[in-house]
Amino acid sequence: MIKHQIKDSKVEAIAELCTIDSNLRQILNIKVGDIIPFEMPDNIAVNVDSLPILNCKYGKINGQYAVQVEQIIDQSTN
Repeated sequence: MIKHQIKDSKVEAIAELCTIDSNLRQILNIKVGDIIPFEMPDNIAVNVDSLPILNCKYGKINGQYAVQVEQIIDQSTN
């Protein structure tokens, strides 16, 4: 019963597309409409509770942004 309840617990999976290096002056000068360029990484990590669980590729399917799972990261070895 507890095992079933744990598996039904809600979690937040976060797919971080990029990290942009900047400085405080640049951040403070951002205005609505500004464009912030970045390089799209080949692989995107999906994290749950700051733990990487999936390696994915970014794309679109049926007009919706999505990630495609390339690898499931085995946490038992960490």
